[in-house]
Parts: sequence; C-alpha cells; structure tokens
Amino acid sequence: MQMKYLSEFLNGLKWWELEPHPEYVMNQAKEPTQYMPLAASARGDLLVAYLPDNDSIQISSIRLPSTIEFQWRDPKTGGRTPKSKMNHVGVSITLSRPQGWEDALLVISKD
Repeated sequence: MQMKYLSEFLNGLKWWELEPHPEYVMNQAKEPTQYMPLAASARGDLLVAYLPDNDSIQISSIRLPSTIEFQWRDPKTGGRTPKSKMNHVGVSITLSRPQGWEDALLVISKD
C-alpha cells in the first residue's frame, strides 16, 4: 500500500479501537502468503480485513449487527467501491473482492 493511501485509509478509521480477531475468518487460507488478517472493535461496529490474493472472505457474523455497511478499498490505487448495505441472517457472511483487483481491504461498519 502506498503511504498516501495508507494515511488516507487510517485517517478515516478509529484504528485504535481495533483488535486482532483471526478467528472470525471462517475460510482462512492455509498458504501463509494468502492469510487474511482481520481486526474488529470490541463493540462490533467496525471490522477491517485484508485479502492479499483471495477471491472472497467468509466472516462469522455472530458479533455483527444484523444490518451492516461495507466498502472495498484498493490498496494499490486508493480506489474504493460505493458503500453497500446488507441485512444478514445465519452464522456467516461471504463477501467477494471486486474483479480485477490484486488485493483488497474490506471495511465493515454498523449501518
């Protein structure tokens, strides 16, 4: 991630409230270079995951609010998708990285 994009990304988050929660990733890669780190706030109102070269991420939704807002961020270009909302039921959600992106950051927040 270029420093400019990293700075913009971090300035838009309450990053100091995030704690590592790798156990939330239900489809964790076995290959170390494809490991998907995930961090979340204690309240469950903010979650950030990094997909280095993975098509999708399956996240335990037990601690998530029933309605979430999510956005993909491209660490290479600083691009981003429009924010999307999702109502979910069940024990997990699966979100797919935008096509054509080499890697991606996923930000999930409370609606």
